[in-house]
Amino acid sequence: LGGVNRILVRFGLQLLEEGKRPGIGALKRVAEVAKVTCGTVGFRLAPRLNAAGRLEDAALGVKLLLGDDQQELSELAELLDGFNRDRQKLEQQTLEQAVTILDETGCADQHSIVLADERWHSGVIGIVASRLVERYYRPTVLIALEAGQGKGSCRSISGFHLHRALQQCADSLSGFGGHAMAAGLSIAEEKLALFRSEFERVCRQDLSAEALVPAAAHDGECQLADLTMLQVEELELLSPFGAGNPQPTYFSRGCRVLSPKVLGDKHLKFDIEQDGIRLSCIAFGMAGRFDQLFGEVTLLFRPEINSWRG
Repeated sequence: LGGVNRILVRFGLQLLEEGKRPGIGALKRVAEVAKVTCGTVGFRLAPRLNAAGRLEDAALGVKLLLGDDQQELSELAELLDGFNRDRQKLEQQTLEQAVTILDETGCADQHSIVLADERWHSGVIGIVASRLVERYYRPTVLIALEAGQGKGSCRSISGFHLHRALQQCADSLSGFGGHAMAAGLSIAEEKLALFRSEFERVCRQDLSAEALVPAAAHDGECQLADLTMLQVEELELLSPFGAGNPQPTYFSRGCRVLSPKVLGDKHLKFDIEQDGIRLSCIAFGMAGRFDQLFGEVTLLFRPEINSWRG
């Protein structure tokens, strides 16, 4: 999100907010988007458009964007919303199955993860591969098998060029394409064992044990007392945020956790207090880390003004 991209995104978000295309308006209604931001595009609007291509036909998303019949567009938006719910269920099932396999086989001694299964849908394995990278911090390949053939999605970690690695494994693949951080491949099922060993060899060759420890970037230490409404509004002027222009991230030491609870089985909600200043926090998708919320913690966070329901 620098250079020309930044200009396109900044003014594109304004156009989406104006909602001149009725299909965008219909999509915003089903996604419950009151104000268009990078976050609402990334997590609410785009996933519904993408779900059509992942599970059914990508042309449905195009039809929504170009149409002008309000009734038809409302029905289309509802359909895409349903596809997105189905995609989320498939994604969760696939993630649980992959984690179960890894728990049974273990990956602590491995520099890579390569899993294949006939139960998996090729439309969601890329998202699940990203989740596994977040969880295990290893270059990850997930393969959906059907009739002896596999379609794979690959996700990488910092410092490991995925496409170059696949070039070194080309003899075991039917085809592949991509870039440093993400790629796709096709493979015959009988070549899986060979590919798994070749990919692990390349990962061991290029990645030290230290490279498999995730690191989180931040912009420095911040006291909660410094987070005034005015300062957070000024930080928002740096938006739109994304690759190449990450949202400002800080850490605070000696924060006392208060009133932690799990929301919707997946998210954490809690308050923190530091030197008499108390703020509310939400940690999306981190319900599994509830047991870490006790006593004093060092908190890594992004400050935002909460506009949910006013």
